[in-house]
Amino acid sequence: MAFLGPYNAALINPSLVLLSKAINVDSKTAAYTTTTGIILGGISPFMWTPLTNYYGRRPITLLAILLTIAGGVGSGVSPDFSALLGTRALCGFGFGGMMSVGTACVNDMFFLHERGAKTGVYSIFVTNGAHVAALSKYPQLCRPGYWEACAPCAAWFPVNSACSTSSQYCHPNICKHNNTMASEHS
Repeated sequence: MAFLGPYNAALINPSLVLLSKAINVDSKTAAYTTTTGIILGGISPFMWTPLTNYYGRRPITLLAILLTIAGGVGSGVSPDFSALLGTRALCGFGFGGMMSVGTACVNDMFFLHERGAKTGVYSIFVTNGAHVAALSKYPQLCRPGYWEACAPCAAWFPVNSACSTSSQYCHPNICKHNNTMASEHS
């Protein structure tokens, strides 16, 4: 979850010139597809967090993953700029929800003395998702079109959802609050 949010946001950046030619807009306008996703990825945790507190981390994480998958697939098949902008906004809204739940799950999965190191690993993945996206996109820049820019997003998220879903449902104590355990031992 930590890696795929910035990866999804930055995956389209190396092909913005090809994208702008394919959808008949200038490259500055095509850059709004990335900006829209990043803005909604930053704003959406303010909407996801109250829902997470009420419904729990598991259903909100799954909903956020499904929204991000739908946005990635929709981005790949968008026929014009307005549809692409809307589906990239859906991706941003989804991956913002995944990233807002991530740190809390790290805190719930590990003991107090392990949290610093594990949160550091989480931070490394958040920081480097965009770098890997830019490097992994280079071989696809030789082909015209823009659906190739969004196809890896649609391919990565089912892998992530399978892994996170299996880990959350096979280990049901992962996303429970540790406050009850702390109060029992004090």
